[in-house]
Amino acid sequence: MNDICKIIENKIFLITNLEALRPLPTNDSFRSIGVDSIDYVSIVMEIEEHYNIELVEADIEWHKINTIYKLAEIVNERIS
Repeated sequence: MNDICKIIENKIFLITNLEALRPLPTNDSFRSIGVDSIDYVSIVMEIEEHYNIELVEADIEWHKINTIYKLAEIVNERIS
């Protein structure tokens, strides 16, 4: 799962203006690390493309997916 967290982190750095000076805390909320809702949607789309999966809104309680780790859990479920 650490690999998935790393990929999500790299997508965050790619999409946002955050500097990759240090690892992002996987349990801090996206908002607290500087990811807004538009960035979040872009990150999810990048993750879907990277893993060739579809994260269907009806299947996921998106309001609960507010950290890198929680998003990684969902991705891990889909690729396993």
